[in-house]
Amino acid sequence: CALELAYTHEHAFDRLVWYKAPDEGMEISGALIDFALALEQYLEDFQMVHLVSDVGKLAGFRPRFAELMERNRILIVIDNAESLLTESGQWRDERWGKVIGALTGHTGLGRVIITSRRLPAGTPGLHMEAVDALSADEALLLARELPHLKNLINGETSGMETEVARTLALGILNIACGHPKLLE
Repeated sequence: CALELAYTHEHAFDRLVWYKAPDEGMEISGALIDFALALEQYLEDFQMVHLVSDVGKLAGFRPRFAELMERNRILIVIDNAESLLTESGQWRDERWGKVIGALTGHTGLGRVIITSRRLPAGTPGLHMEAVDALSADEALLLARELPHLKNLINGETSGMETEVARTLALGILNIACGHPKLLE
């Protein structure tokens, strides 16, 4: 959903920054540096990496960061953020909380999308929206975009009878329960 939202609204922003956090269970100590590098890559004349390791310098930078988001139409997507959060929604690294607070604690032009299976706690300006599995109609639309599933649905799989192919397609749709990654 975040990818679809980002690409359908990309034209409304001057810059789009996409950052994927480490997978669940992976080491996150370098994640903020990787995020800063992603920002530096996509935002002209923006430098943050040298501040990340010093909490004091990072805290001093937060107002400039918030001002950047307030004055510029920047869309930042932080995907897979559950690895950065505890079960209770606290940031595993407190610096992330401060950075996210600077990104979301304004009423300006910039926007942030954070995808996570956990809700970040105590983040001002962050609006939460739960996204459930796809409806049956949405799952079917997605399945029709995936070449192999499309062939099964249309009964056009080589060496397979039409009804068998369609029965397999229906089974796949039922097993996936609207989960896009399972459909893929």
